[in-house]
Amino acid sequence: HGFGGLPAELADDEALRRYLAARLTLYLGTGDIDPNDDSLSRDEESMKQGPHRYARGLATWEFAQRVARERGWEFNWRKFEAPGIGHVAAEQVGAGREIR
Repeated sequence: HGFGGLPAELADDEALRRYLAARLTLYLGTGDIDPNDDSLSRDEESMKQGPHRYARGLATWEFAQRVARERGWEFNWRKFEAPGIGHVAAEQVGAGREIR
């Protein structure tokens, strides 16, 4: 759930700085917006991040980018969005375009 509740070895600033500097690719399907999907977490903490996976992915991206910017850290994540694709990884990878 975001960057909160991490184990001690991952929660310090140096670990977070390395994580945000890593070449991480976030794939998001813009059609992954079903708030009733059977496998979607609906606990209170998950719902704070957004009503569906696409919103949660955007929230994660924006939060990570903001933390890096505010702290003056390198941010090497890439975000790919696959228009109209739902929660199907193989389709997202083939249909995505980088959004930065």
